[in-house]
Amino acid sequence: MSRARDNADLGDSYGSLGAGVTGGSGLTALASNPTVTLGSNATFPAGHTINHVTVGRETGSAIYTNGTAYVDTGIEVDITTVASSTNSYLIYEYWGGMFHTPSDGSGFNAAATMRTVSNSTYTAGELVYTATYPSYVSFPSQTVYMPIFIRNYCGLVSGMGMPATKSSWAAGDTLYFRLFFKQESGTRSQFAHISSSYNVSLTEVSR
Repeated sequence: MSRARDNADLGDSYGSLGAGVTGGSGLTALASNPTVTLGSNATFPAGHTINHVTVGRETGSAIYTNGTAYVDTGIEVDITTVASSTNSYLIYEYWGGMFHTPSDGSGFNAAATMRTVSNSTYTAGELVYTATYPSYVSFPSQTVYMPIFIRNYCGLVSGMGMPATKSSWAAGDTLYFRLFFKQESGTRSQFAHISSSYNVSLTEVSR
């Protein structure tokens, strides 16, 4: 029997599901752009993106500090997880179009926290990374303007950060990531320069 005849038999036996698609009798025809809803038992290969949120802004006024203790940038993004921390991890990313360090400054540090509520108060136990220099920039005796990029991995995979106050999450948890910053000395550092822009995102990845 020819291949053409085989295909014709398949069409006769299973019925059409739309242009170029065939299936068994009793199946509903698919639209040209179908929406597919996956059940709770659906699985994805490791490394597959399963959730993503992003926030972008143009900075009408500068976000800056001259303090030597962590202060709030006001930059926050939240995500409602679709899997537990046993089955996924999170990638936090910040990109700023114009960062500024003063010529009399000695260093700048930024750190992200993760919590279950929106809160502008800095709490060390909520840090994703507890390293002394999680995201550090230093240009002593120079005034510098440049873009800045920060990436943190949050989860139970070896080598990733996880806050001391929340050692896991469940599917359906809403998690808030907020950025804090400080400098070692100097007039002030502008984390987001006036009339510039930034974006911040969270990506949930299957383990």
